[in-house]
Amino acid sequence: MTLEPQSKPRVRKWLLIAGAAVLGIAALSYAWYDYRFPTWKEEVLLPDGRMIVVMQRRDFIEGYGTRKTWLTFSLPEMGGEQTWAEWLYPTMIGATDGKVYVVGRPRGSQQFRIYSHPRYAYVAFEWKGNQFQRIPFLSVPESLRVKENVRWCLPGGDDSKQNVRQASQWCVERMGPDDKFPMPQIVDLDLRAREAFDWAKSAGHMPDSE
Repeated sequence: MTLEPQSKPRVRKWLLIAGAAVLGIAALSYAWYDYRFPTWKEEVLLPDGRMIVVMQRRDFIEGYGTRKTWLTFSLPEMGGEQTWAEWLYPTMIGATDGKVYVVGRPRGSQQFRIYSHPRYAYVAFEWKGNQFQRIPFLSVPESLRVKENVRWCLPGGDDSKQNVRQASQWCVERMGPDDKFPMPQIVDLDLRAREAFDWAKSAGHMPDSE
């Protein structure tokens, strides 16, 4: 069947409308995904003085925060690039004596439950052969858990315009006088233990994992 001459412009019009709608849906989907799973690169200064660039991707929910993090980076001790993926946000990366450690922190009550209410509000992992395995936080060498070096906060302000976030900048949220459990860059075990106890108590538990 052939189209009448007067119907061809109408068909083209509807094809243009349909194409614009598809492009609009695709743009909205991309914007939603980019907002829900923000991804960026940032510099991390290791305790041994090496500077590496890590790729962070978060599962982020407005009004709640980070649910899960994928942290991708490369070190010779791991045989190249690997990804740490946990229901935490990352706080520390360190390496010594051929071993690599990553430390994260739960975001809320569900994550504290998943990791059995860690005693110091930190959850530690060591790269062992072909995967990251959980270890007690105090098993991480003390020299590697003095100061956090992976920023837990999402990019914002000038950070969002940079290709790579600079290691010299740090998170400023939850540092005010009204914060019950502030989050300084220096690791404070007493403070974190009180925070962990508070989360566990709110769920009717005691901290029961290291």
